[in-house]
Amino acid sequence: MATTWLNTAASQSEPAWLSKRRKQAGKSFDELGFPTTRLEPWRYTNIKPWVNKDHAVAPVSTLDVETLNSLHLLSQPAARLIFVNGRYAPQLSQGAVFTSALSASFDSHSGTLNELLGHVDHHKAQAMSALNLACFSDGALIVLPKNTLVEAPIELVFVSNGKQQEVTHQRILVSAGEGSMATVVTRHVGLNDSAYFTNTVSEFQLSAETVIKNVVLQNEGSGALHLSTTAARVGQNANFQSWVASLGAQCARNEIHVALDSVGARTELEGLFLARDSQNLDHYTNVEHTASHTESNELYKGVVDDNAKGTFQARVYIANGATKCATHQLNRNLILSENAEVNTKPQLEIDNDDVQATHGATVGQLEEDALYYMQCRGIPAKEARTLLVDGFVRELAGRLSNPQVKDVVNILLEQALGRSSGIV
Repeated sequence: MATTWLNTAASQSEPAWLSKRRKQAGKSFDELGFPTTRLEPWRYTNIKPWVNKDHAVAPVSTLDVETLNSLHLLSQPAARLIFVNGRYAPQLSQGAVFTSALSASFDSHSGTLNELLGHVDHHKAQAMSALNLACFSDGALIVLPKNTLVEAPIELVFVSNGKQQEVTHQRILVSAGEGSMATVVTRHVGLNDSAYFTNTVSEFQLSAETVIKNVVLQNEGSGALHLSTTAARVGQNANFQSWVASLGAQCARNEIHVALDSVGARTELEGLFLARDSQNLDHYTNVEHTASHTESNELYKGVVDDNAKGTFQARVYIANGATKCATHQLNRNLILSENAEVNTKPQLEIDNDDVQATHGATVGQLEEDALYYMQCRGIPAKEARTLLVDGFVRELAGRLSNPQVKDVVNILLEQALGRSSGIV
């Protein structure tokens, strides 16, 4: 079964080094096969219904202006690259000197691509990363020169209108030069309820003294399988910040792997998932401290309703000799119905004593005292529930600093909360 999926590899003319790397990745995937619930990190997510059937590559497609305007795009991005079914749509995009589609970059940025592609993520051990490298059709390349400050967000929009059992693989590569700073907003949008499959891999290479904020907004169609893997290598005194909202898809899994292998490297990982109906939304983070004076902070929140399932698994490893490190994990969850399910597993692996480390997780329902207090002041029960859940969610959204990004996130959250039967 695994081998047949490798037939989806892109056939465009490409450099020899990429063809060789695709073949190596394909071999890794063929050996690993699709992940199953027998693997501990995947025990709560079963992707077999999507991958154990015939499949086809999603066809080339485009969007009309009306559909594009309905996506709640950023008002004034520094650049906007739009992809439809995994392929670049230049007529809909607004490029900039530091952004380009991968399909147009093999000549102009061949050296950067060769150094970056497949070297930050662990595709030899991660099946879905290997499959993506073997088969990706297109994606985005962002190259920030030294001391570049990009004040407005860079927006990457991946739109899927694929039909039943159609698949897209897309890649995002970011190379941040020393002292650079930028916000990258990646949107995943589904236009129908088919059981299509998207597989995205993002690689971030941060040089010294850089700050990169990566915002991912996942709002795929209600029948989709969405798999996303983000890998970041963080340089000396650099900071990789991640903010993820998982709202759509029937089944979605978001993985983040961060390597803090330079002195003073930091990462801040924040996430939010709103699961309803029979959705399964899974978040997995893995942070490795292998250098001294590194720091990681994680805060994830989940709201789970109806018959849905939400999962948060977080592993932090601090190596022997990586002294003066600090790590903090916190996961807070609200369950809104009797049949909803939350799985949470913060995990620390520490090989030395000279560290600061905390972790915690909570799973609970809305406080009856708070509901009673609000109703005593004339607020109807349904509205009181809505206000309490909204406050729980908006606290994390309020941590976003860019007004453009915050506006879009609030619109998407309002739509998602309004669709949850336990809230309204």
